[in-house]
Amino acid sequence: MTSPAENPKYKAYSAPVYATASVVESTTPPLVTATAIPVPASSGIPNASTTRLGRTPEQFTCPYCSHHGYTKVKGVMTGCGVGGSILLCFVCWPLFWVPLVCKQFRGVVHYCENCNREVGEYRQCI
Repeated sequence: MTSPAENPKYKAYSAPVYATASVVESTTPPLVTATAIPVPASSGIPNASTTRLGRTPEQFTCPYCSHHGYTKVKGVMTGCGVGGSILLCFVCWPLFWVPLVCKQFRGVVHYCENCNREVGEYRQCI
């Protein structure tokens, strides 16, 4: 048996030519951009797109009454909790209650201490 190099059928083809790429070092740092998520006007929360509120009470200046202090928080069920519970009803029905009690499936709504108006929310799905 002959090797492919000795076979006349393969002599007609040449070896592939690969292009080499040159690496250009950049002296400028990479661009990082942050975009704010727009809040619909119907939410009633002024400047909510610039406010980052977490799961715990935080210091905040109320845009409605200008009171500066900590927010009150109230837990609310999110769609992920309800959806996870429904999914577990079909997959493993004895565990349907787990998403209903886990804090990772619950959101938090922040209220002003003074005027009790909603000033922000935190909703995160796993």
